[in-house]
Amino acid sequence: MADEHATESKPILATGLRLNTGEEMNLHPALTTEQLDQLRDRWTTPAGRELVTRLIKIWQADSQGWREVAAEIPETDVEAADPGVLADLRGLAMTNVKLRGAMLPYADLSYASFHLCDMEEIRFQGSKLSEAVFCKCNLKRSDLLQVVADHSILDRCDMDDAVLIDADFRSSWIRGVHLPRAVMDEADLRDSRIEYVVLDDARMLNTQFPVGFDPTSGFGS
Repeated sequence: MADEHATESKPILATGLRLNTGEEMNLHPALTTEQLDQLRDRWTTPAGRELVTRLIKIWQADSQGWREVAAEIPETDVEAADPGVLADLRGLAMTNVKLRGAMLPYADLSYASFHLCDMEEIRFQGSKLSEAVFCKCNLKRSDLLQVVADHSILDRCDMDDAVLIDADFRSSWIRGVHLPRAVMDEADLRDSRIEYVVLDDARMLNTQFPVGFDPTSGFGS
């Protein structure tokens, strides 16, 4: 994980602060606490846990048919965004799960959380990851093309060679993330809090960063 790279020679470390919100990330969920509980609790019922087990097995195999399984999750009072396009996986929580090479394009994973997960080469293209949390995950060579991940948290993740073209990470908290050789063209990270991010040889054509953040400034201020 990210700590393994602490002794690498001359990394480019970039730090920045979200100046307009104070020291702490100012997250404003669009949903009420009760609505968030609905989305998360449905995965913890016996039926929900059984569905998660089935989904993991599919994602660890060939990822075929997972949308049909996901459609079995109990509905909530919280209206889904683009239900005809995005599979509703909101509020899903996983810890220490291997999802290498899993294909989850066009999924709504808003408010989901992933801790210590091996997600190398996972495909999230076109997915919604608003307010999702990724903590100490392996996201090397992951496909985050055109994801909407505003107000998300990326904490000490490895994202070597990841693709973040045209990705929306506005108002997010990105801390201790390794992004060497990542392709970040047209990505939007405005109003984000970015700390100790390694950007060695990353491609950043027209990438938008928060005010006061300079990806080439070394350790920063």
